[in-house]
Amino acid sequence: MKLNTHYLKRISPKLLIAFLVAVTCTVVLLLQNFFALYNVTRDDILRMGETRAIQAAEEYAEYFQTSLDAMDLVAYTVDDMMQGGASNTMLELYLVSETERYKAAISEEYNAIYGVLRGKYMDGTGWLPGEDYTPTGRLWYKTIKKGGGRTVLVAPYVDAESGTIMMSVGKLLSDGESVVSMDLTIERLREITRSSVEGYPGDNYSLVLDSDGRIVSFAGNHNGNGGDEADGQTVAAMINDLTAIAPIEDSRSYEITFEGKDYLVYAESINDQWHAVSIMDEDTVFTSLREIEALSLVVMIVVLLLAFFLFFEMSKRQIRTQDLNTQLQSVAGIYTCLHIVDLPTDTYAEIRSNTEDVSRMLQGRNERAKDTMRIMLNYLTDPDSRNEMLEFADFDTLDERMKDTDTITVEFKNNKGRWCRGRFVVVERGLSGKLKKVLWMVEDIHSEKQKRERLQYLSETDLMTGINNRGSGEAKIRKYLLKGEGGMFILLDADKFKSINDEYGHEAGDKVLIEIASCLRRSFRDNDVVMRLGGDEFAAFAPLVYHREAGEIILERFMEKIRKIDIPDLMGRPVTVSVGVAFYRPSDRFSFEELYRRADRCTYLSKKHQESYVTYYNGEGPEE
Repeated sequence: MKLNTHYLKRISPKLLIAFLVAVTCTVVLLLQNFFALYNVTRDDILRMGETRAIQAAEEYAEYFQTSLDAMDLVAYTVDDMMQGGASNTMLELYLVSETERYKAAISEEYNAIYGVLRGKYMDGTGWLPGEDYTPTGRLWYKTIKKGGGRTVLVAPYVDAESGTIMMSVGKLLSDGESVVSMDLTIERLREITRSSVEGYPGDNYSLVLDSDGRIVSFAGNHNGNGGDEADGQTVAAMINDLTAIAPIEDSRSYEITFEGKDYLVYAESINDQWHAVSIMDEDTVFTSLREIEALSLVVMIVVLLLAFFLFFEMSKRQIRTQDLNTQLQSVAGIYTCLHIVDLPTDTYAEIRSNTEDVSRMLQGRNERAKDTMRIMLNYLTDPDSRNEMLEFADFDTLDERMKDTDTITVEFKNNKGRWCRGRFVVVERGLSGKLKKVLWMVEDIHSEKQKRERLQYLSETDLMTGINNRGSGEAKIRKYLLKGEGGMFILLDADKFKSINDEYGHEAGDKVLIEIASCLRRSFRDNDVVMRLGGDEFAAFAPLVYHREAGEIILERFMEKIRKIDIPDLMGRPVTVSVGVAFYRPSDRFSFEELYRRADRCTYLSKKHQESYVTYYNGEGPEE
């Protein structure tokens, strides 16, 4: 096409200058937009591998967490039973019952609880190994013992009973030799690994490494061919090259070159023991960036011909890009609301709010920050938590409460009955250290709160009887004594309990323990402490009961319930108990251990009687 110079001559210099300025500005804006888009896309691509490793690690951790929590509870109980003198038969019965319980309550993937206790192999499935089976030589035993008391993940191995590939979690007990372990099937681990590579083009791999850097689970796409067996030797060689450069650490990214190809590698910790690793081919990953470069060149040529049109279009595109960046950043927010408060001026500004009704309620209002906070809390907070929250959010005392810290928190229920965490964070202090600006944030922690409460219940409760276990019961009694609130302490055990187990079986013995616990719970008040010490030993503490006359009312009520126990398995044999009672009065200053010894001496004397009997400690010694 021939250029028509006639029209060029007719263009005024001012218009030409304006055109050149417009073109220059447009080109500058396009270049800025290109680099912004390029950097955002590159960061998103890099985050894709990191996110992939993090998501996989979270899935693995979630899968393992149930078994880790279960193993902590089982190990604690077995350790407590062993220290309490439980027989091997009782230990084996416990492993059997827990195996069945976790199979039914959680999943068939948890298919066995077993261990080496007091030098003897015990299995919750009832499996009896051959004479050539040496449990202390097995991988699971060595790995658990090496863990030194920490609940550890054991890499997959061939199960001696089923001949299948299994993995397990386990824990070393306090004697330094006994261990307990729980088997897990490997299939779920492989499913997570396989799902981590789905939808990603080119060479990319997902794998799990144990603490020694060995591959536990692997899946990948090689030249577009997916599957668990996709060039596993290649990946193993890549891992060797990677670990030769530097040990794999938590939340680390690496770039390696293997056989002439560049790879991006991301590693994320799994329960601080293993690692989830994502490996992606850079050529495939950065294809979109190369497309952006080519497209930008075309756009630059078109811009020279359509300057004004593209000027406005690219301005709109830049705004959309900035909006997109803002939206991407806000997606990561974990807080339901976020406000910044200026204390000297008593003003606030909303940064983020996922509660639309609150935003609408506050829109257009000009109240001071104090009044706004009170309005929000009155609306958002459950009535039972409201007074505590209003006190926590008192700006007049906030400076003193945050004098030596940069953040304070409180947990509360919102108006929908969900647990939340409110937090103040220091943004700015004056030269004297006085608060000037703070952030007010609210986070939904309902799931976290429920999990914590469930774990606390399991850690404080004797699973057989449903009352306090020894650790939680003693802790509560010691708190009463430290506050100077004494009371009546009783110690008791079932008479001739061993003969009940021997003659009628351990199931009958368990029923006796459950009935005694029920009698204690129904005889004492709600705020009294009732606990099982272990075996057939129980204890109770009644605060503010300082004298025998008051104690006899409670003990007679308890003895009456004991006399009414009727267990068909015992074929008419009565259940009797020996009870020792000691008092801790407000003027006393001796230890809990001394209180326990006094009651124990009385229990010993009660055992000399044929029927249920109570012996009291009168201050100088036992008194029948």
